[in-house]
Amino acid sequence: MTIGIGHKLYTVKEFEKYKNGISLEDAVKLFESDLNSAINTSLVPFLEENEIDLKQHEFDALVCFTYNMGPYIWDRDAYNKNPKKAFDLKRALLEKADPNVLKKYWNQYIRQDGKVVKGLINRRRDEWEMFIDGDYNRNY
Repeated sequence: MTIGIGHKLYTVKEFEKYKNGISLEDAVKLFESDLNSAINTSLVPFLEENEIDLKQHEFDALVCFTYNMGPYIWDRDAYNKNPKKAFDLKRALLEKADPNVLKKYWNQYIRQDGKVVKGLINRRRDEWEMFIDGDYNRNY
């Protein structure tokens, strides 16, 4: 379950706190905290440790992707322990894969509970257009 600006509720305690709604101020605070976690404790360390240089629009697209997927996706230990089972997009970035390969992996993440979700198709398309072309506009 999510609240506010896409904050995922992980604990019963957190659910209880927000079961009657959330103020805009609290929603913004949670968003800022989640965004900071996505960028500074996950994505940036992954990029720096692997010496992956990105253009600003590529970085921005990965921030959006990370915020949506959760910062755990860039966990270095998961890749080091078993590279064959590592997150495909992560492996493609590490291997400096062709953009067509990156796009294939990027667009795999369109399901929720095993079902294709139109909103996730749109989100992945928007992120990809930002990553590949620097296009920050939504077309729907």
